[in-house]
Amino acid sequence: VTVPRPTDQPILQGFGNAVTALDWNSDGSQIVSGHEDGSVRVWDTRTGDPVVTLRGNREAVWSVDWQPNGDKIVSGGGDFMVRVWDLATHTMIPQYQHTPTIFDQVPGVLSVAWSKDGEIASGGSDGVTRIISSVDRSRLLDQTRGTIFSVDWHPTEDKLAVAGGLGQLQLWDTNAHQLLHTFTCEAKDPWVTARFSPDGSRIAGTTNTGTVCVWDITTQHTLYVLNNLRGAVAWRPGTNEIAGVNYNNPSQVQIWNLENQEMVASVAIDAEVRSLAWNPDGTELATGSQDGIIQIWSPR
Repeated sequence: VTVPRPTDQPILQGFGNAVTALDWNSDGSQIVSGHEDGSVRVWDTRTGDPVVTLRGNREAVWSVDWQPNGDKIVSGGGDFMVRVWDLATHTMIPQYQHTPTIFDQVPGVLSVAWSKDGEIASGGSDGVTRIISSVDRSRLLDQTRGTIFSVDWHPTEDKLAVAGGLGQLQLWDTNAHQLLHTFTCEAKDPWVTARFSPDGSRIAGTTNTGTVCVWDITTQHTLYVLNNLRGAVAWRPGTNEIAGVNYNNPSQVQIWNLENQEMVASVAIDAEVRSLAWNPDGTELATGSQDGIIQIWSPR
C-alpha cells in the first residue's frame, strides 16, 4: 500500500538544507529538525509554521533529541559539540566537546539522546560514549577505536544501546558502568543504528548494507531479520511495526510488520530520505529529505 500525503497536512520547508535529524515533542504538537547548514529548527506540526530557528552550530547537525516531557532540545554535529537549546529562553548551552577527528568520512558527534532522568548520552567519530549530567559533570562510559554511530536510552531503565565502535552493538548498564551484552546477528557489517522499542523490550539495529536485526533484550535472542532497509529506523508506538528507508531506493520509506515479516505500507518521497520519526501516538510519520523538505504522513 502506497500512502498518499494528506492534502490538509502542511509541508514544512527546510529552506533547501538537507534534513539530517528529526524528533517530535511529547504531545506531537511540534517537531524539531537538524540541518546540514548547522541550523536547528522547531515547527508547528498542525500549521506548518516555523516556531524558532536556533543557530550556533558551526557545522552540520547530525542528531537531535527532544527532552522527555520538557522544553529543551539536545543536538550534536560536525563541530564535535553537544549543545542544549532551551526553548523557553531561546538560549544555547554548550555541554561537552568531543575530540575532533580529521580522517573520518562523517566527523563529529553523530548521536545524542536524553534519558528519562535528564542525562544526555553522546557518541561520535572520536570513539567515545559519554554520559553528560550538566555542563560541568560528565563521565566516560566507553572508548573504542571506531566511530560511535548511534546511542539510545531505554525508556524506563538505566540502560543504553550503543552501535559502532569495532562493528558492535552493545547494551550497557549506565548506573553500574557495566557492559551487559554484545548482540550478534547474521549480518557481518558494522552497525550504524541502535533503537529501543517503545516498551523497551527489544532493540533494532541496522547495518550500512541494509540489514535490520531485532533482539529480545532479556533473552538476547534474535527475533527478526529484515533486509533492504538502511539508515535510522523508527519503531511505531503501539504496534509491532518499524519504518526505514529502502536500501535500493532511498527516496522510499517502507513500513514493515515484524511479526508477519510483511511490508504493510510505503511512502514515496521526491528526494533521498535522510531522517524519519513517528509522533508519540504512532499515527503520523515525519520524513526529512535531502532537498530540505519535511513531510508528515498518516499511514493506516
